[in-house]
Amino acid sequence: MKRTHRIFLATAAIASLAFSTATARSKSASPNGATAPVRRAIEAGNAIWERAFRNLDAAAIASTFDEEGVNVGADGTCMKGRAAIEAAMRSYFERSGPATSTQVDIGDIVVDGDLA
Repeated sequence: MKRTHRIFLATAAIASLAFSTATARSKSASPNGATAPVRRAIEAGNAIWERAFRNLDAAAIASTFDEEGVNVGADGTCMKGRAAIEAAMRSYFERSGPATSTQVDIGDIVVDGDLA
């Protein structure tokens, strides 16, 4: 049976990339203007996640987080810091195996200062 992993990420899942490139200082949900660089950063991070799920690369996923970043799992479990995130993802991959296809969907993007 073909296994398909569909990944839905909250903005927090890729926050370290979004935070480091956010330049807007006002709130915006528009895909144009202030959110364009943030959207590109999120898309780049999502591409890393998609490849990592196919290649079982927990370190690649952890690399998208700040050293003190927090990942919230689908069950609500929080992992803080790259090492904890990498360990949790490695454990997940050991149970799940590689994804045969991946897709990350981006919802609305709201920029508020240096947060997105």
